[in-house]
Amino acid sequence: MTESFEQGWVSVIVPTYNRADLLPQTLDSVARQTYRPIELVIVDDGSTDDTRAAVRAWSEHHAADDPLIVRYLNQPNRGVSAARNQGLRASRGEYIQFLDSDDRLRPDKLARHVDTLRADEQIDYVYAQTVQIGSDGTVRAVSGRPMDDAVPSRNIPLNLWHTSSPLYRRRICVQAGPWDEELCMSEDWEYAARIKAVSLKGRFVPDVLSEYIMHRRGQIVKHKNLQTIYSRNRAIHQVMDILVNKDVKESAAWDLCSRALVVNAIQAGMHGDRGLMRNTLLEAGRRGYTRTRGTALAMWPASFIVPPMVFKWLLNRIR
Repeated sequence: MTESFEQGWVSVIVPTYNRADLLPQTLDSVARQTYRPIELVIVDDGSTDDTRAAVRAWSEHHAADDPLIVRYLNQPNRGVSAARNQGLRASRGEYIQFLDSDDRLRPDKLARHVDTLRADEQIDYVYAQTVQIGSDGTVRAVSGRPMDDAVPSRNIPLNLWHTSSPLYRRRICVQAGPWDEELCMSEDWEYAARIKAVSLKGRFVPDVLSEYIMHRRGQIVKHKNLQTIYSRNRAIHQVMDILVNKDVKESAAWDLCSRALVVNAIQAGMHGDRGLMRNTLLEAGRRGYTRTRGTALAMWPASFIVPPMVFKWLLNRIR
């Protein structure tokens, strides 16, 4: 993506795949924003349904009375990270907002976040809370929390926000680099870690300003099962590389990554890949501290004899 931008523009980047029926609701939430100007960049990741027609119909409906700028891009199916990168390259906004094609923004989300960034030029991004809504419409949980001021480096691997939560200045996205297109899982966590490694100058707004709809239909993932475990391992190792490069010494940051490795190891055991489980447990034991190290090393012998169904029970206990 280029560093140049149109001043004041917010680029909302929406990757989508086979969600022709859900996408209009997401786009409606952008159109209802009290802020303008907005550039809406829709990246169709090789949909085989009526996504193109749905976008055309939606655009024609809003074109008459709304200055919203709509760009529709199409690419072969390459995954959500590739779609977001395509959107970044095409974007022209001073501010960047990522929004999945079944999620929604509250009407004042962009206005409040732009005001926050304009009030302090030292802030590189602002984020808020996201409410998780089940397919039946019930509220499941609210995610999003402020940074840990006591141990700043712990914020790098800490999961502080949902993908739709932050509004970034363009400059921080340029510095963090593109989304990792080799990741089919945990790509949002890894990207957020890179953002925070570049800058911890973020501001938390303690209000719900976006909605995450929980379902699995039409997710833009290229692989499933064991491949998702390999992807999560790759993401965890890349975040640990960030900690090495930042010369992070605090045990809290390393232990977060190590606990993620333990969970990943158990999932590998559930899928019958005992070799991956053992290697991941050894890595968690080497990187972790105190309790996490002990848990990883104590589980290593069990990887030779315990049936996969026991690992499923253990995973539920740990979570």
